[in-house]
Amino acid sequence: MEVNLREILVAGVDQYGSVVEKPLPEASEKQVVNFERLIGTKLPLDYREFLLTINGGSPNLNKWEGVQYKVTPVTDDPMALSGTNLLEHLYPLGDDGIHAELLGVSIPTLTLIDRFDFFTCLKLDTPFVPAGCMPIGTPYGSQSMLLLCLKGEFENHILDYEHRRDPKIKNGNISIAGTSFTDFVSGWNVIGQ
Repeated sequence: MEVNLREILVAGVDQYGSVVEKPLPEASEKQVVNFERLIGTKLPLDYREFLLTINGGSPNLNKWEGVQYKVTPVTDDPMALSGTNLLEHLYPLGDDGIHAELLGVSIPTLTLIDRFDFFTCLKLDTPFVPAGCMPIGTPYGSQSMLLLCLKGEFENHILDYEHRRDPKIKNGNISIAGTSFTDFVSGWNVIGQ
């Protein structure tokens, strides 16, 4: 199925719970280059193009019931997430204040930079986010995160990462949502379409 991201993703929900059907502003080339400098590596081309043209957002729940994506566990652990999950939000690189406007407050929004800064500054015995990965979004109603792996065993993959699972089970908290960002998006099932 051809996925039209401009039709599916919108800025988000305002402080009253209403879907705001305007798109997020596209990231500029300068913003992307500066972010790549911050993270110390180039982004995969498909994800980079997504930031330059769409730049994140939430499913438009005025039009659809939701967006499902497939997840495949990478371990035999029976507790590993398998089947489908629902997308809540893909973090934008920047939002030019739209989220503060939507929420009616001046708190920092959940952007890629905010999430990267927050999770890479945590000093924990067990890493909160696997090495070489960065948060790019959240599944609906979950404590999981969607991660883009920039290096390592799952390079370029999109992972559904359940950080509360036992980290001693190798990869027990990781399910693959796509072998690339393009693969992740092309596997979306827009419910109600």
